[in-house]
Amino acid sequence: MRQSVKSLLGRLASVLLVSSVVSIAIPAVAFGTSFQVVTFGENDSPSDPAYATQTESGPTTFTLFSALSPSLTDPGHTFSDWNTASNGSGTPYADGASYSFASNLLLYAQWTANSVAPTPTPTTYTVTYNDNGGTGVLSPVTVTAGDTVQLPLAFALTYAGFTQTGWYTAATGGSLVGATGVTIIPPSSLLLYAQWVANVPATISFSANAGLGSVPEVTAVVGSTILLPTVGTLLNPGYTFEGWSTSPSSQGSIYAGGASYVVTGPLTLYALWTVTPNSSHQSVLAGAIGPFLAHSSVLGNALKDQVQRIARNMELKGYVSASLFGYSLPSETKKGSTSLSAARALAVVTYLRTQLSDLHVKAVSMRFSGEGSVKGATNSLNRRVEVFLKL
Repeated sequence: MRQSVKSLLGRLASVLLVSSVVSIAIPAVAFGTSFQVVTFGENDSPSDPAYATQTESGPTTFTLFSALSPSLTDPGHTFSDWNTASNGSGTPYADGASYSFASNLLLYAQWTANSVAPTPTPTTYTVTYNDNGGTGVLSPVTVTAGDTVQLPLAFALTYAGFTQTGWYTAATGGSLVGATGVTIIPPSSLLLYAQWVANVPATISFSANAGLGSVPEVTAVVGSTILLPTVGTLLNPGYTFEGWSTSPSSQGSIYAGGASYVVTGPLTLYALWTVTPNSSHQSVLAGAIGPFLAHSSVLGNALKDQVQRIARNMELKGYVSASLFGYSLPSETKKGSTSLSAARALAVVTYLRTQLSDLHVKAVSMRFSGEGSVKGATNSLNRRVEVFLKL
């Protein structure tokens, strides 16, 4: 028993001796060299501390901030230097500064808040509208520079007896910024004025031009757009409707049936006819001489010019036969009378013969008749003589 106790005490003494040697050798002295530790504190949040360390045995420089492990950060801030006090009131040390490492040292990172560029205020432009005599409510529109603005539509304002022509930089004159309803990109804030033009009615009449039937007149404001009628109920046996012309002889402007037409003023459009292939009707409408003065069969200079053109056309193409049909208005003659229409046809025949003779055109047969008045017609263009030619 005594020997067992002695053995146990011996083993315990050996353990204590080894422990003493280890505790002395680790922290301070190893083969006569002393090591000191510099601790770098992140210093961004007391609730979430982070540290990096550097252990050296003699003078050297601090590990650069960018090379520390773990790396230290403070969101929204930039590292500036080190300090022995967390609030920067202690001894400062630059990044990578030399230190003796004669003693341990605790340093706190010092941070500078990053400058935040202010959010630029976007440039805005306001477009303001002046009705300039019109009626309606138009609110100003404010947009960011570069954005688009649709100008108010035509029906946004009303002005009895007037039509808006667009949006301008001045009440009168000025520069046109845009028509109603168009989209613009304002170059700056704008004050736009509606400008107006007085409505001027104009009547567009339609002549069957040797065809049968009639087309109602159309009255519209100058500057507005209408749709021209198609052939509708017009007939001309042996001929095909080709559209409308500003001249009876198709020498004027030509428009297709159903086409859009911008009204510029009063106008008569003449139906255009071409001979239908394989048709037994061989005569070609060369034109209509007119309008004659009311109650008159006298050929004025303008009417003579029309006859001269037909004579030259007959010479050029070699027509050998002409049929002429005179017409009048119901207001010019008694019901059923054909005397005035026949007199007009005769006047044209007489002058046409003279012109053909001057052109040395011979052997042309001619016939004429008075067709009387066109029922229900009121347009002066119905005071005419239609000329049909045949090869």
